[in-house]
Amino acid sequence: MRTKTTLCISLSVSFVIVLSTIVTSCNKTPVVPIAVLNIDSSKTVTAYDPTTNFSNYKTIALTDSVSVANGFSVSKELSKTDSAYLVALASGIAGKGFTIVSKTAHPDLVLNITRIASTTDGLVDNSSYWSNYGMLYNPTVFGENGVSYSINFTTSQSVEDGVLSFELLDIKNASANNQINIIWNGMISGYSLLSDISSVSIETGILFKKSPYLKAN
Repeated sequence: MRTKTTLCISLSVSFVIVLSTIVTSCNKTPVVPIAVLNIDSSKTVTAYDPTTNFSNYKTIALTDSVSVANGFSVSKELSKTDSAYLVALASGIAGKGFTIVSKTAHPDLVLNITRIASTTDGLVDNSSYWSNYGMLYNPTVFGENGVSYSINFTTSQSVEDGVLSFELLDIKNASANNQINIIWNGMISGYSLLSDISSVSIETGILFKKSPYLKAN
């Protein structure tokens, strides 16, 4: 099977290294049942640094654009769905007691958005499957004796997947720690959800419902 994968990563480049090191030690919250058609809450997960006291933070700045990395090239964009998530997240964060400020106002935290979309194309060789097909459907079922199954072509397939990730970056203690720690992460998986603006309010609601500890006081 030959596989070619195209991966688009939406992430502020300066935070890539700390993302992989901090999130692995986070705690996960349980699945929240959501009585809404076509929304699977198990695909929306949250995690956080268990040593963090969120009441020590008061102000949050939201990213104003999304970085899209394709191979070694990086660009910025802000889709309608991205903007809708920013509005919904700002509302939810304010409801948790945090104050939304600009990035130039020296915020305690910065909310970053990471969008990862991948498409995998490949060719599947089914010859071994059809060679054993006779074990399930003996050719005699079709009135044929002494014959076997054969296939002389391959089957192509394309699989699309994606993750929308939200990271809270600890800017308040960056100088003291000599690094920017990611203290909270929310992820929504599903390729179709990356551009589905109709599900934004539902998905952000699940994120906050799974993060009861995320509050300023």
